[in-house]
Amino acid sequence: MLFFRAFGLLPDRGQLEVVCAGGAPELENVFKPFVKDSSCRVLRLADDELASAYTGALALVYPSQYEGFGLPIVEAQKCGSPVITCRNSSIPEVAGETVLYIGESDVPAWPAR
Repeated sequence: MLFFRAFGLLPDRGQLEVVCAGGAPELENVFKPFVKDSSCRVLRLADDELASAYTGALALVYPSQYEGFGLPIVEAQKCGSPVITCRNSSIPEVAGETVLYIGESDVPAWPAR
């Protein structure tokens, strides 16, 4: 929800595309109002397709509030994608100082980055 609330604050969100990989087969209704002016896709991607998505992404936005390891962060970094995430759980150990950290409840800070 943090990502979608912050994305909804972006003035140029209509020029951006959101790609959600994994999870539910389609975007949950609760998130739809925040992306109504944008293209938003929910995709099931094979490993090579996911790597291509990371490579072409403006950034991986990963506002995890609890993370077991942070594999998507490592995968995105391997593909050269910038990462925006929260400083909690194991994420700082995985990502170090190579990512942009934003507070997990600081919605206004996310679009400012």
